[in-house]
Amino acid sequence: MYLSYFGLSEAPFSITPATGFFYPGAGRGELLEVLIYAATHGDGIIKVTSEVGSGKTMLCRMLMESLPETVETIYLPNPAISREDVIYAVADELGLDSRDLRPARVLKLVQDALIEKYARGRSVLVIIDEAHAMPCETLEELRLLYNLESSRHKLLRLILFGQPELDGKLGLPRMRQLRDRIVHHFSVKPMSRDAMADYLGFRMRAAGFFGENPFSRGAASLIYSASNGLMRRINILADKSLLAAYVDGSITIRAKHARVAVRDSGHEPVAGRMLPAVVLLLLLGMPAILSEPRMSIDAVEDRIGISMRHLSGPKAYTIGLFEIGRERKDWLSHFLGASAIDVNSIYIYPVKAGRYLVVYGSYPSRTLAADALTRLPDSYRTAYHPAVRRFPDPP
Repeated sequence: MYLSYFGLSEAPFSITPATGFFYPGAGRGELLEVLIYAATHGDGIIKVTSEVGSGKTMLCRMLMESLPETVETIYLPNPAISREDVIYAVADELGLDSRDLRPARVLKLVQDALIEKYARGRSVLVIIDEAHAMPCETLEELRLLYNLESSRHKLLRLILFGQPELDGKLGLPRMRQLRDRIVHHFSVKPMSRDAMADYLGFRMRAAGFFGENPFSRGAASLIYSASNGLMRRINILADKSLLAAYVDGSITIRAKHARVAVRDSGHEPVAGRMLPAVVLLLLLGMPAILSEPRMSIDAVEDRIGISMRHLSGPKAYTIGLFEIGRERKDWLSHFLGASAIDVNSIYIYPVKAGRYLVVYGSYPSRTLAADALTRLPDSYRTAYHPAVRRFPDPP
């Protein structure tokens, strides 16, 4: 919705990991290099833990894309796999036909395939995502698979990606043998405040934005406080902040836009202060309205001209709806085209630098205006919180 407004080629803060948006700051670039080295040199199991939403899945995918061609990866994203099925899953990833074969026979096929790859100078890396949710019995089966070796080297390497609960599982007495084979322990930490501010600008530029970071210091501070530096929360809040700025007609993402995002995401109580009317309209269904233009920009200009001429008449009362940035005439074209009230009674006035005031109706008395206010559609009264007011003074 806001992509063209900010000059973006794609959404900058999607929560789906896309390696083109990998942020090398906050120690993540260095950690990736260490993981590549550990996965291609030496023996031992590797463990990577982080809080949920810290970016370990992105790191996992970057690792898979960055490994040399001599390393083949087997990615097991399903942690619920059973001990009996895990060896068949590995065999399938190696391209082996394991149908109707007993587990012992499948294990022998896997070992032969690994030996053949090793003889050709290739190695195999098994990556377990969400390892904290994998049954202990399945993890133990992977340890036995890891034990396969040639006369000098392991035939297979193993990396476990998981949440901190993985450490608790590995601390169980029955997991001692697996725990003792873990030689590399890494952790993905939440971002610092400064790193997160840099991250926001990095993602915007990666999506095609030109210029300085559009997130103000106040907006970044609010996003950091609400996200605790966790990447997934940062992305959600940043995306909603962009949406709020777009609706508000602002190129700069300010603290008020981040505040809307924080409240809408449930990180702060809404009580005590209403959301900006235009943002409420968006949350109440504006995506459907914005799906395609309904009125040309010229028609919006005509409406503004008619409104200005209307000011020359006798003073009267009207119903104030909302204010919006003057550069958002494209948004106004959708609003007017999809209006559920008489467009000919909607007036648009420049009221201050860079802003338009949008009002409805013209009434000779406050009483008549108040009566008309009660007849506005419920969606308009909920979204805008309209109020009776006098017409603005002519410029």
